[in-house]
Amino acid sequence: LKTVYALCAGELDFIYASDAAGIVAWAHTPGARVDRLEERNFPDGGGAHTDLAMDANMDWSFREFTVQTVLRQLGRDHFIGVDAAGNATCYHDCYLWDENYPENPLGSNPAAPACCLATKTKLPVAAGGSWSVAQQQQRSVADAVITWNPGCEDTLDMQFELDLQIRGAVGDAVSRDACGGSCPPSEPFCDAASGLCIAPGCADVARYCHDNDDIGLRARLFCPRTCGCDDPRSSLVLANPDQGCGRNCMRTGSYMERLQNVTCEDVPYNDTAYNAFLDNWESVGWTWPQDFAATAVKLSVELRWGCWVLPWLLGAANLCVEGGAYWPIRPLSYFCPATCGCRAGDPHCPLTCPARDSLPNADCAEDLSIGNGGVCPVGAW
Repeated sequence: LKTVYALCAGELDFIYASDAAGIVAWAHTPGARVDRLEERNFPDGGGAHTDLAMDANMDWSFREFTVQTVLRQLGRDHFIGVDAAGNATCYHDCYLWDENYPENPLGSNPAAPACCLATKTKLPVAAGGSWSVAQQQQRSVADAVITWNPGCEDTLDMQFELDLQIRGAVGDAVSRDACGGSCPPSEPFCDAASGLCIAPGCADVARYCHDNDDIGLRARLFCPRTCGCDDPRSSLVLANPDQGCGRNCMRTGSYMERLQNVTCEDVPYNDTAYNAFLDNWESVGWTWPQDFAATAVKLSVELRWGCWVLPWLLGAANLCVEGGAYWPIRPLSYFCPATCGCRAGDPHCPLTCPARDSLPNADCAEDLSIGNGGVCPVGAW
C-alpha cells in the first residue's frame, strides 16, 4: 500500500497554472467527482489532511504551498460550503469581517485554515471561459494588469479579498535565502535587510520599481502609484503596459492633474527629473540583450545634451511615441514635448500644448493614419 500511496495518493483530478502576474490558480479536470473525498488522499491514503496552517513554514514557495493544499483535497466541495451538520467549513474563517457590516469581508485572515488557499485560488473550469486555467496560463502582462489592478491602485497596501494571492505572488518573486529559504503563506515575503518573513506592502517593494525582472514587474503592477506609473515625469523608464503599468494609470486624476500642470516646453538638459530618468534608462539598459543594451546606453549618454539632439538620434526609431523604439521605455514626449511636436490630446503629451488645427504636411497625415500613436514624427512641425 505504501508504494501505491506514494505513486497515486492525493488529489489527482486537477491542473494549475500561473499568469504573467504570478497569480496561481487551479481547476478540477472534467469528470472529477468533487462532491466526495477520495480515500487515496495524500500522503498516506487516509482522510483529507487539514493540519496545514497558513502560518506554517513548510519550505515551500507560495505557489507550491497552494498546490500542496489541493493535493490534500482541501479544494473539494467538502471544504467550500457547509458540512452535513450545517456548519460552515472553509469560507467564513478565510476572511476578516466588518463588525458593523457582518456580510462584508475586510480581507484575508492571516490565521485562516489552509483550505482557504485551495478554495480562494480555485477556478470553475479547466478550459473554455475567461476564468479558466487555460486563460490563466495565456494571460499577458497587460491583461494581468486589467484583471488584478484595473484602477491603478497600490493594491499591495489594500486589505481586500485578493490580498492573499497578491502578497503571495510578490513573495514568490524574491529570494528567500536570507530568511532560511522559505516563508509561510501568511507572511510570504522575505525582507533581505532584516532576514524576516513579512506580509509585504508597497514600501517594502519600492526599491524594486526600476528592476527588469519578476519582482520589478510585480512591484509596478501591484504598486503603480508608489513606482510612478501615474506620474508622467517620474524617473520610471519601464512604464508601458507590458512592463506592469496599466493604461488606466494614464486616466487617473493624479496623472491628468500633473499633465495639466506640465508646460509644453522641453526641459533643460540639467533638469533633475530628466536626468533621473536617463540614469534609470542606462541602468535598465544593461539588463537587455547585448546589442540592444549597447545602443540604448549610448543613447542615454547622448541625450544628456538635451532634447534638441533627438532628431539626430532617432534613425528608424521614434523615441517620442509609445512602441516607437526598440526598447520598452516610456516615451520622451513627457520631457521633450516641443521637440516631439506634441499637440493637446496626443498620447503622452502635456495638455497645455497647442491644439492641432490642421496637419502640417502629407507625411504627418500618413503617419497618423497608420497608427503611430497619435504623435507626428519629430520635425513634422
